[in-house]
Amino acid sequence: AERHRAVVGRVPVGSEGGVDIGVVELLDGEEAADVAFKFGRKHELPGNAVADIRRALCQQGPEVVCTREKAIVARSKVLHEDGSPVKEDLLIWEGDGAVADVAFSFVERHGLSVPVYHRLTNRICDSFDWLTDRCAWRTRAVQSVPVTQAGG
Repeated sequence: AERHRAVVGRVPVGSEGGVDIGVVELLDGEEAADVAFKFGRKHELPGNAVADIRRALCQQGPEVVCTREKAIVARSKVLHEDGSPVKEDLLIWEGDGAVADVAFSFVERHGLSVPVYHRLTNRICDSFDWLTDRCAWRTRAVQSVPVTQAGG
C-alpha cells in the first residue's frame, strides 16, 4: 500500500518578468533546503532565488522541516573493498567543490583505499548529471599554484 504524505508547505514561484514558473510543494518530512534546490535545478534558477524559496518554505509553519540552509545534492552508499558497507553515506552539499575532493576527504577520513576512491568518484559523477561542473576532473587537486605572466 502506497502511503501519501501531507503537503506542509507551498510556495508559488514567478520570474522577474512576472511569468509563473510553478509551485514548490514541500511534503511532510522533507527538508526545505533539498526541495528548494531540486526545484531551482529543474527550472535553472539562480542561487539567490533558491535561497528565497527555502526561506519562504521555512516560514510556512512548525511542521516544516527547516534544519539547514544548504541542500544535500547527492548521497551515495560506500563500500569497503571487501564489499562491506561503510556506516556513513557520502554526502555532496550545495556549495561543495569538486566531487573528487569531497570523495577524497571522505575516503581519507574512513581509511579507505585509492581504488574505492576512484570507484566512488566515478559512480557519483556518472549518476548525478547536475554535478557535471564539479566532475571536470576525477582526481583531487593536490595543490593550487597561481600563474602569472612573465614580467608581471
